[in-house]
Amino acid sequence: MKKWSVIAAVLLILSALTALPSAAQDAYSDPLCPGSLPSRLNSGDRGQIVEIYSTLRYTPNGATIEVVNAPAQFTVLSKLCDGYTWSLQIQYDGGFTGWATESQTVSEFGYNRYWLAPLGVTLPPPPPPPPPTDGTCPGSLPPQLEVGSIGYIAQVFSTLRDSPGGIPTQIVYAPATFQVIEGPVCDGYLTYYRIVYIDGSTGWANESQLYSPWGDYQYWLLATP
Repeated sequence: MKKWSVIAAVLLILSALTALPSAAQDAYSDPLCPGSLPSRLNSGDRGQIVEIYSTLRYTPNGATIEVVNAPAQFTVLSKLCDGYTWSLQIQYDGGFTGWATESQTVSEFGYNRYWLAPLGVTLPPPPPPPPPTDGTCPGSLPPQLEVGSIGYIAQVFSTLRDSPGGIPTQIVYAPATFQVIEGPVCDGYLTYYRIVYIDGSTGWANESQLYSPWGDYQYWLLATP
């Protein structure tokens, strides 16, 4: 009888040890969804926007329905990981329903940020970013464009904003071409240029990023050879 008690105790200890996270695991990312911080919201929970705004989409990382400003509150309907970040299907108290990103370990606005959080929860300040590798603008590659440059979208699309790092106003798809009319301007993290496309669309666009959910060391805008 004593022997079986010892075996049971050993099995209990082993079970507890396997339940602990690996010491090598990233201290901030969610092991189930590596581009996100640990998820804090589940179906039925009440939440709110904890940054300046959140983008509501038709599908996870899909087309934009509405840009909703803080401190709007919502109810979580469901959630899923798209392979990189946690997306929440939410319904705002004002009636809008769609999908929004809960958090990101890396984004054009900084590192380790929760965009959505449980109602009434005070979040600690995000951990500091890694040391900058570009003295001009720490989240960007060295700028290559200048006023007067003719350029093109080098990836699938580019986002126009109302100011450097500001609210998105339009998504423009490659291979649209543009002319630079102002910049470069660093918003504290990324390098932006004010550009005008052939169809007359104008705004501020991010030139490049050291790290992003869509790949590292990427130029989104390049000068036409």
